[in-house]
Amino acid sequence: MNDQPSLSDIESAIGSLQFHIQRLEALVQNRITPEYMTIKETAEYMRISVSKVRQLIDQGYLKSMRIGAGQTSKLILSRRDVDNYLRGTT
Repeated sequence: MNDQPSLSDIESAIGSLQFHIQRLEALVQNRITPEYMTIKETAEYMRISVSKVRQLIDQGYLKSMRIGAGQTSKLILSRRDVDNYLRGTT
């Protein structure tokens, strides 16, 4: 008896795998990003360095807000503002 899958079975399995890969790629591309991001998250989102994000803030291209107080405070940026900057509609 032949225990090997037929060519048709292999092609069907490949088609199914391709479908699932495409669905996973779409999910990754459409991942949900937060409404507000830290400087580090913003740098990762924009694919630039943290120092470049700070420079853009200092130069007034990006707006930031400070949350918290003292040494535990953080600067955060609105994703909408970042997206507008990236589109050139700031």
